[in-house]
Amino acid sequence: MRDEENNDRSAQNKRAAADDKELQTEMGKNTEWCRMLFDQVRDVILVLELQDGGLPVIRDVNKEAVRVFGYTREELCGQPISLLEAEVSSEAVVLERTRRTKRDSEQVFEVRHRRKDGTTFEAEALATEMMLDGKRMAISIERDISERKLAEKAAAEAYDIQTALNAMLQGSLPNTPLREKLGNHLASLFALPWLAVQPKGAVFLINTKGDALVLTAQQGLNPYLLKACANVPLGHCLCGKAAESGQVVESACVGADHPLPTRG
Repeated sequence: MRDEENNDRSAQNKRAAADDKELQTEMGKNTEWCRMLFDQVRDVILVLELQDGGLPVIRDVNKEAVRVFGYTREELCGQPISLLEAEVSSEAVVLERTRRTKRDSEQVFEVRHRRKDGTTFEAEALATEMMLDGKRMAISIERDISERKLAEKAAAEAYDIQTALNAMLQGSLPNTPLREKLGNHLASLFALPWLAVQPKGAVFLINTKGDALVLTAQQGLNPYLLKACANVPLGHCLCGKAAESGQVVESACVGADHPLPTRG
């Protein structure tokens, strides 16, 4: 009787061992399958460990992250996420982002990243918090949106230009002095939010003789320049050369081709 019980127990142990081995094999296959999917995704995936009061630490990345950032997986894993942040104030921003992720479990945000070679790009990220083996983790799935940002910027600039042109056309209709109209046109141009120039400039018209430019409207020029540039002969100084040639004349600084001294 005892031998039969021992045999039954031995058979049960063998079946349990076989089942356990089969389970481990299946889990191994699942792990390999998950890793393959992880590395086949064409978005950047960062697996982060969330630290209490500290910066998230990179624990794993997919192949796309390696390609995009230019680091190896070994170089990235174990590093704080600030390694990939482009902004100077990134640590404070990351900590606030981590607090929001903890509060909401999931959040979408935009981030500016820096690659290993120093170049930067804009990304949209979806971060999701989870518990894994008793640790607070987060998965951040990110996509490069640099081209979208450039398209949005170009569309905004085109809209601003069209708005300024419409304002100029509307301003040309009333029966007001030409000097006033040109001054308003200058103001409309300098009001463009993305125009990275100082709000200083002038509009010249050719005199009746056709041999000189007459300062007709201006914005931001000091009294000295108003007097010195009141009449500019064609071919003289940068403005006169542009009028004479009919071509755009550019200069990075005031030099020999700009004989009129500037004081503002």
